[in-house]
Formats: sequence, structure tokens, C-alpha cells
Amino acid sequence: MLTGQFVPINLLLKGFLELNGVLSQILSYMDKLSVENYVLENVVQGDLWKKKIKPLFQGKLVIPLTFSFDDYDPDNVLGSHADVHKLGAGYLEIPCLPPEFQGSLDNKFLAILFHSSDVLEIRQPSDHC
Repeated sequence: MLTGQFVPINLLLKGFLELNGVLSQILSYMDKLSVENYVLENVVQGDLWKKKIKPLFQGKLVIPLTFSFDDYDPDNVLGSHADVHKLGAGYLEIPCLPPEFQGSLDNKFLAILFHSSDVLEIRQPSDHC
């Protein structure tokens, strides 16, 4: 049996953006990034964002999210090579947080958690299924 745990991202992000000053700091940083700059620091400065994404949402507030994935073993803090308890986790981040907040684990949000062996089971179904 395959199981996973999904986190209601809309509620999580709503709660985070409603924290005192968070949304205003993000919007202020996005405004700073929109000024012509010869060094790309953020996804919102790139052509994909400017020419493809932003025009789709004219007149609306859009904040980008990035998704990352990692395997870890809660029983082995030095590595994730043991398969018995290895978990897969997907995380969301807001790349437009000001740089002083981007590295904090408090600003990385768990989106999905599952047993890593389930991914192998999905990719390589057994003959008896």
C-alpha cells in the first residue's frame, strides 16, 4: 500500500503571508529586483518571468514559488543511504524573500512527505499488480 501526506499549501502560505510585515517585505524586495540590474539575483529578473509568467497575470499579485526535493533517513543523520526508514520530502520556498531570510529553515515549507521506497514501487511495478 502506498501512502503519502500532502500539506494544504494554500492555508500554509496564507498564514505565512499574513504574519506581520512578511508580505510587505516580499513586495518591497520584488520592487527592488525590478529595477534594471546587470546581475541576475532572482527568478523575477529573468526573461522567463518577465516575458512569459508576468504577462499571464496582469493586474494580479504573483509571488513565485520554488519546489525542491530531498531524501533523508531520520535514523541516520549522516546520510540517507539506508532504505529501511528513508523518507522523501518536497519543500516549497519563496525566492522573493529578502536575502537575509532565504537561508532560514523557518522559511522552507514542507509540501509532501512519503516513504522513499514507494517511489521505486511506482516506477517499477511488480509483475503481480
